[in-house]
Amino acid sequence: MKLPTLSLQGKTAVVTGCNQGLGHGLALAVAAAGANVVLVDRNTSHLEALSSEIKSMGLGTLICATDITREDSVIEMVQSVLNTFDSIEILVNNAGIAHRVAAVETTFDQWQQTIDVNLTGVFLCGREIGKAMIRQKKGKIVNIASINSAVARPNLSAYGASKSAVTQLTRCWALEWATHNINVNAVAPSFVMTEMTRDLFADPDVRKQLLERVPLGRIGTVEDIAAAVLFLACEASNYITGHTLFVDGGWVIQ
Repeated sequence: MKLPTLSLQGKTAVVTGCNQGLGHGLALAVAAAGANVVLVDRNTSHLEALSSEIKSMGLGTLICATDITREDSVIEMVQSVLNTFDSIEILVNNAGIAHRVAAVETTFDQWQQTIDVNLTGVFLCGREIGKAMIRQKKGKIVNIASINSAVARPNLSAYGASKSAVTQLTRCWALEWATHNINVNAVAPSFVMTEMTRDLFADPDVRKQLLERVPLGRIGTVEDIAAAVLFLACEASNYITGHTLFVDGGWVIQ
């Protein structure tokens, strides 16, 4: 029996929202697995350093300053990628935002921005890259959802609604594109330790409250999420589609 590996050698991966945090780690992870990486973010302040690190691995990279909430910007990004690498085998739809605010205090602008980035941006990137994958007759799409698509938490109504929609979008695409040899899945993390959440976890009360919800008794790491993304992006997951993989230390099973 010959089992597939987690190698992404010779493939091109588009990773959105990779200027910092989880997306930065996911971009490095797919590069470590051998993929050329397209770095997509509206804010590109840290992407030159990330690009240089990936190039030092002997891999190709492209920086795209893209507003994923705008159709024209996404179309331009996809065309630039195809002009550079000819094909796109992997999309990691990671870009997202969250406004932590009570529902009755959520402004319309906060609601709209959350839906625009977390849902419309996922849709536009998936639709346009999906077209390329349909022409190629192959592809892997991994959408980053959240445990908030399955459990309710206070002050995150817009975020939870957007991530719940992402899991349904994942199922719809998986069904539509299965005949084109395209796998579409989602990874749903719980709270993950990054530069952006370090201050949150530094609060002992918050840390205690969160850890009480995690049967495995620890906070997730970028590496935990990256391993799940790599599995769903590589050949080892060829018979899996339409699935949301919760990487949460057991949070949602309670």
